[in-house]
Amino acid sequence: MVKSRTKCLINHQVHTNRIVDIVKHTQYNTFNTVVVFALVLCFFVSSGGTSAEGLRVSGAFKPSLPDVAPQVNLAFTRPYIFEYKVYLPRTTSVERDKFHSISTIGPQKIGIHRDLPERYRGELKHSLTWRKRDDGIVAHLLVHSPDAESVRFLADLSLPVGASLNFYEITTSPHISVIHSYDVHAQGLEESSKFWSPIASGESIGVEILLPDEASKEHFELKLLKIAHGYERSFTAATNVQECTNHIDVQCAIDDGDISEESVSTSMRLRYESEGVTYACSGTILNVPNDGEDVWIPYIMTAEHCISTSAEADSVVAYWNYQYEQCGGTSLSSDYTSTPGGADLLATYPEGDQTLIRLRNDAPAGTFFSGWWVSDVESGETGICSGHPTPGIKKFFSGTTTGNFDVNVCADEDGNDCELLVDLIELELENGAIEGGASGSALRINHPEDNEDYFVGVLSAKSTDHPPCEGGVGYFGEFRHFYPDVAQWLGAETEPEPDDVHGDTEDTATVVELQSGTEGLINDENDIDYFEVTVEQVGTLVIYTTGSIDTTGTVTNEDGSVDLTDEDSGNDLNFLINFAADPGTYSIKVEGNQSSTGSYILVVEFEVHNEQNDDLDDHGDTEDTATPIERDSTKVRYYDDEE
Repeated sequence: MVKSRTKCLINHQVHTNRIVDIVKHTQYNTFNTVVVFALVLCFFVSSGGTSAEGLRVSGAFKPSLPDVAPQVNLAFTRPYIFEYKVYLPRTTSVERDKFHSISTIGPQKIGIHRDLPERYRGELKHSLTWRKRDDGIVAHLLVHSPDAESVRFLADLSLPVGASLNFYEITTSPHISVIHSYDVHAQGLEESSKFWSPIASGESIGVEILLPDEASKEHFELKLLKIAHGYERSFTAATNVQECTNHIDVQCAIDDGDISEESVSTSMRLRYESEGVTYACSGTILNVPNDGEDVWIPYIMTAEHCISTSAEADSVVAYWNYQYEQCGGTSLSSDYTSTPGGADLLATYPEGDQTLIRLRNDAPAGTFFSGWWVSDVESGETGICSGHPTPGIKKFFSGTTTGNFDVNVCADEDGNDCELLVDLIELELENGAIEGGASGSALRINHPEDNEDYFVGVLSAKSTDHPPCEGGVGYFGEFRHFYPDVAQWLGAETEPEPDDVHGDTEDTATVVELQSGTEGLINDENDIDYFEVTVEQVGTLVIYTTGSIDTTGTVTNEDGSVDLTDEDSGNDLNFLINFAADPGTYSIKVEGNQSSTGSYILVVEFEVHNEQNDDLDDHGDTEDTATPIERDSTKVRYYDDEE
């Protein structure tokens, strides 16, 4: 069953302000411009589809089910009597300066990390007050950072089997509200690991620790490492502090028919920690056609400049439906919720600024999982977008695609600390604005056959050629370049992958003939395919692969006089080895370079060395006169391309 989904959200943060030099790929139109990273989620509703046809997967709704989860209450309703309290001093001028060094365009921070006073460092197990219950023992910890709008902590944590954690916040003193509960086994906390707590609104976060018995304390460890002091409040409608005044609320755009409610639903805000700072970005949840009936794996696409490391993914909290309930309103959507617990980093594509992560906890029921399209996006497509200019509510903007660019992203206008992003889609803005805090959002285009808006790219950067809030362009990493790296998770294939039919050692090598092509498959990063070819005359032996994966090839012989290795001398990322070969048997080893996996074709060509070579041409010069050869069970044709 193919599920249906559609929706988009935006939010973004980068670690440094980045300027961009753009070089257009078209033959006649070349120019330079300056761009900074932004964070926006876009949906394209096109008046005409693209001519490039590729793999498409439709979106799907995760069914809305009755809420059967029981409300969790603390074991003790007044934990503050026995809490072990960790009180930080007020932020220093140095800390405040660290936060306020923010660009109005580009990456924006929403919090900073604070060090613990010396007395709170180290193992806290014996500092806690433990109380007995019929079902075990209980302790409470409170962390307080003055003047914080939100707070969370990083800890070294290990819990015994049967333990649980209840995190709480103080909503209206002294009222306490449980914000999230963790089952130890479900979260994999039996072994010691670094753990980010959920995010509490206000200056304090508390945690109730429940252990099954007194003896289980031997397997309990807790060391606080960092406190994340947020400058925006969780679960509240943020004040509209954007620089631009021409933003369009997404709910207004939905009411006007400019964007679908499904399209807005696919996106979420991603809050994460990196190098002492709290950031926010946007992401898009993608549909997986073959994940099973009633299975909804939360695969999230975002920008690589937002999340590129496992440590950043570990800290992720996803915020859903972060928008106003009504057009022109001030109350958050009643469907606004969050998913804490972090994520697993699956793949990154730095050249195209894209990352795929998997949330460790489920997306909420009723979420629309986005359809996606492996498409070469053309110029002239109308794009509709939504995003989160930090720390604002989700906004809408639209524009038209105008081509593809290589984008040179730099740390400043002098061209320092640059990196090249390849073949980004340009969107020229016509309505609304892109502002700092929107990176990682989805670009969508409409397919005319089913009138569905498909994810095709990730927002990476914004031009500064125009005034910040007037027109301008945004740049999106094209999904089709990243798809080969993430296909194993998105699972669009309907047939099982072929078996690896070639041996992994020289003793089990597949014998191949001269002038042949043989299909092969690198199943995983440890897979190696061995082949063997015999040469009976002196000549030139040419061995190479074709295909989309990055291969490394090695050719050796029995006496060790030949030992040649190559990675990228062939077309694309394929190896090519060419040498004068004496009669004998040669071993060929093919492996994926830098963990590259997938299918390839090994080609072996040979030219005899003799004086009559110029007069000999034993293969046809056209496809019609091609010489048939065998490639395993598949016949192919080999012909000379001579003048």
